[in-house]
Amino acid sequence: MNKLLFKEGGQPFYLDDLDFMQSAFADTVKGIVSTYGNVILSGCNVPPPIAIAGRPTTYSWEEGYIAINGEVYRVEEGSFEGGLNANLYWKVVSTEGQKEIYENTSENNVYQYRKVELTDTVTSSDIYVSASAIKSMDNYLMIYEEMEVRTGVSGGASEDSLSVSFKVFKSNQGFDIIKINFRALKSISTMNATPWVYYDYYDADNKAQIIVRDDNPTKIHTFKLFKGAVLVYDLATGEAIKNFPEGFSYQVQFLVKK
Repeated sequence: MNKLLFKEGGQPFYLDDLDFMQSAFADTVKGIVSTYGNVILSGCNVPPPIAIAGRPTTYSWEEGYIAINGEVYRVEEGSFEGGLNANLYWKVVSTEGQKEIYENTSENNVYQYRKVELTDTVTSSDIYVSASAIKSMDNYLMIYEEMEVRTGVSGGASEDSLSVSFKVFKSNQGFDIIKINFRALKSISTMNATPWVYYDYYDADNKAQIIVRDDNPTKIHTFKLFKGAVLVYDLATGEAIKNFPEGFSYQVQFLVKK
């Protein structure tokens, strides 16, 4: 980032110096936001328009920040009335203020205020982006919502025989991350029934699963999720395990595509 250097001894200071300082900050911001192009940085939500027969449609939007052509603009909450099913645009609006009297007696505004508003009317000279085409940072950043899933034990195993943690991290990128910790607190041996853990997360049923981490180095077991049940399978035989020695543990993390 460029910066203006200051030295003692009566350094002169000109308008070009102020312009240099402004450009230094502007270039830094542009370098950061240019990675994503035109993008909504935060807020700027547009609720469904209010349409009443015989009256103009009311379009409203929430406050936030938006980057257009490498510059960051504030968006203040607002609304306007337009036609039904109008094409909407985020448009840069500039105003000037803070009049000052110059040495040559001229009077000029010295502040420029720039913000972005939602509108259905633009011209070729305006700076704008289509509201339907611009993306939000949520489309680029991975956002998770952690969810602890309720579990239970069945299939011939008692509730105090197994310790199971079943967590779901719901993302905004079209998949969920599942983390399961499974541990036998005591020896489990059944003749016919297969011990299993049931859970309240049916999004995983019959969905493709991609293992992204497996803490069992020997990799002789795998999980199968089906109809609300978690079964531990022996990879060698392809059968669900019925007997677990005390201390048997398994940790797995995988993706479930929505």
